[in-house]
Amino acid sequence: METLGAGLASAKSMLGMAPARPPTLFEELDSATSLSWKNPWAVACNMLVLKYTLCPSSVAATEQRIVAFAVCLAFGIGFCFLSTWFLVIPRTFAKFYTVGSLFLIGSTFFLMGPWKQLQSMFQPARYMSTLIYFGAMGGTLYAALSLHNTGLTLIMVIVQFGAALWYGASYVPFCQQFLMGTARTVLPL
Repeated sequence: METLGAGLASAKSMLGMAPARPPTLFEELDSATSLSWKNPWAVACNMLVLKYTLCPSSVAATEQRIVAFAVCLAFGIGFCFLSTWFLVIPRTFAKFYTVGSLFLIGSTFFLMGPWKQLQSMFQPARYMSTLIYFGAMGGTLYAALSLHNTGLTLIMVIVQFGAALWYGASYVPFCQQFLMGTARTVLPL
């Protein structure tokens, strides 16, 4: 009787009457690694998402994800707002501003999920601005915490703000072209 049920299930699947089984973890990883010559970021992102696939209980419910998003977003906005109180102390400003930026980016991981957010961040139109943004955040913290160099910290904050603006503009259609046109009009390029 079990073979009859299995036979009917496979016949339904072939005829399109029943959904096909989802690919296993190893099938997904194999398909991602076979495309690694086109997109090496897909392989890295698949490895990051391995934990969530192996342990489905670690994936939060929708309500929990929205609450976590709201909390991270509030912390990010709070730290960025707090940073403006320290404009006269550039290193302290940079620390608060960068931590706020990290919370703001982290909030989208809860909203979209880490896998989709990483895929989105490393699409061809955004991967360079993503790398510059994260590099500027790291450089800002390094210049402020390790080097204690106020001038370099200010430069890194400006680069970080520009990269964040360009990264955010990549999600809005034609916004990057608008920014380029505005920059050409305002700046003598």
